[in-house]
Amino acid sequence: MVRRGKSSEELAKQLLQAIGFDIIESNKEIIINGRVIAEVDIYARAPCSHYAVEVKAGKVDVGAVRQAYANAKALNAIPMVMGSGWANEEARLLAEKLDVKYLLFDDLFVSTKEELYDMIRIAMEEVIADVVGSVRPSEEACKLLELEEGSEEFLETLKRLKKEGILPKRGTLKLYLALAQLSCYLAKPY
Repeated sequence: MVRRGKSSEELAKQLLQAIGFDIIESNKEIIINGRVIAEVDIYARAPCSHYAVEVKAGKVDVGAVRQAYANAKALNAIPMVMGSGWANEEARLLAEKLDVKYLLFDDLFVSTKEELYDMIRIAMEEVIADVVGSVRPSEEACKLLELEEGSEEFLETLKRLKKEGILPKRGTLKLYLALAQLSCYLAKPY
């Protein structure tokens, strides 16, 4: 959860910078009479004012709205919350009543190239395992490869191979041809 929170803060900073904010400080401590009483996720400057930004990795709830409001008042800044949406209507209503600004981003986001790579790698492994794992040896697949692509006989044979579970029900022509080659290879004796 810490990792997702940090990723959320990085995304929030990028979004704020993209719309013209300057990031003054991350994790800014609020100190009163020499004691740290709170921490603001992002302290930012817009052309005419400063913002105390509370960032949530998930949905913004009433507690986040209160925290943003209190932290902003302590810093004499404008309160703002950022998250993937509202946890409930009460949170949105409180933000409106207290004049807490908000920016919401999608539930799914990728903040680093490594996270994107991991997501793609896992998805590809699952797809390959599902698709290749479903291929069975078939002489019919060999016949498909000998037919003219797009011909009526080709389309009927492809339809039959999908119906019989030799080829997956969904896919592209390129995928069907590659899997038909694999199926045909598996069907031939060594």
